Amino acid sequence: MEPEIVIALDIGSTYSGYAYQFSNDFKENPRDIWMSDSWSSSNNTHKTSTCLLLKCDTQDRIAIGEDAEREYLHLYDKGKECEYHFFKYFKMILYREDFGTDKSSANPKHQAEDYSGRHISFTLVMSRFIEGLKEDCLERFERYDCKRKPRDIGTNQTTDAESKPVIHENKIRWVITVPAIWNDFAKQVMRESAVMVCLFNILFYFCHYKVTNTQYMNTL
Repeated sequence: MEPEIVIALDIGSTYSGYAYQFSNDFKENPRDIWMSDSWSSSNNTHKTSTCLLLKCDTQDRIAIGEDAEREYLHLYDKGKECEYHFFKYFKMILYREDFGTDKSSANPKHQAEDYSGRHISFTLVMSRFIEGLKEDCLERFERYDCKRKPRDIGTNQTTDAESKPVIHENKIRWVITVPAIWNDFAKQVMRESAVMVCLFNILFYFCHYKVTNTQYMNTL
C-alpha cells in the first residue's frame, strides 16, 4: 500500500525533530516539506533538545525536549527531582564500541543514566522519546487542515469528522535516521524502541552523512 504521508524522525544526540510530506505534495513539488513549528525552542530551529522526563514509579512520559528541561528545573527547585528520571545526551550510549558486547538487559552499559545517576533500560527511554515525537506530530495534524494551514475556528464550522484531516496510521511511512557507523546491536535497539511505540511501516535510513529534508522524502 502506497503511504499517504512520510514522517521522518531525526533523533540527534543534542537536538531532535521531525519533517513530513504528503505523497501528493511529493509528486507535485518534492521540496514541499513541512516541519514542526510547535516547539517552544530557544535555538530558533524546528528542533528541540533530546531530553526526556519520566515519572519514576510509573515510568510515564512527562515531557520531552526543552519542556522536559524546564519542568525538571521546576521540580528541582521544589525538591521533588528524586521522584523523576531526567535524561539528556542518552543517545550517546549507542556510539560506544563496547555497546552490545554483553547483551544482557541488566548490563549497565546498555542502560540510560539519568541526572541522579540511576539507570533504566535504554530501549524504554528511547521508546518514550520516540513516542513524544510521534504524538507531537500527530497532534499537529489536529491543528491544521489539509492545506497545512491553521484551521479557522469559529465561523462556518462543519462536523469534527468533516473538518479534520483523517490520517490513518497504517497509511503513514515512518523514517528513522540511523548512523551507519553503529554496530548491528545498536541498530537493533533502535528498531525495538520504535516497535515498542507501535510505529508500523518503518523504514530505517542508514546515513553516512548529514541527510537533507528532501533526501528524507525521497524514500517514497
